[in-house]
Amino acid sequence: MTGRKRRLYQHQRSGDRKRLTDLHKYETESVRGNRKLRRFGYETKIAEIGFLPRLQDSPEPINTLKAYKPKNAWTEKRALFGQNDYIDILGEPGKARPTDNMQGVPPWLRGFQGNEYQMLLLKRQQFAHWKTSRLHYHLSLNQPTLITLVIVRPAVSVAFHK
Repeated sequence: MTGRKRRLYQHQRSGDRKRLTDLHKYETESVRGNRKLRRFGYETKIAEIGFLPRLQDSPEPINTLKAYKPKNAWTEKRALFGQNDYIDILGEPGKARPTDNMQGVPPWLRGFQGNEYQMLLLKRQQFAHWKTSRLHYHLSLNQPTLITLVIVRPAVSVAFHK
């Protein structure tokens, strides 16, 4: 250590300076070095003792959940909820089907059950007449089917669908 640094170090270690901040709780003066004091007068709002972040005499109450009180499941409103939600209230039993209520769905897709590939094949079959009248749309219909074949189902031959 040079003489100048030694003198600075001894000056920092001398106990004649007052501690003006809360730094003494976290670090010593020798660690702080010759830096200027910042945030003079700042009061921490966090409790530094124990595990809880509040003091005993803190004015803010601790938020807690209320004790659980289950609802009565057998009130008339809850017990009878959904009793008429079956499809047979529309007419004779077995005559009306859930697919009859589907609105905004193409007729060829109502009641369809299957995966995306099967749906694309069905759509391609339904719009096969576009090959002569709307060639561009027909080719755009084939594009997702070919992508599904190549990416999702690579084991199927693409030449079969051309």
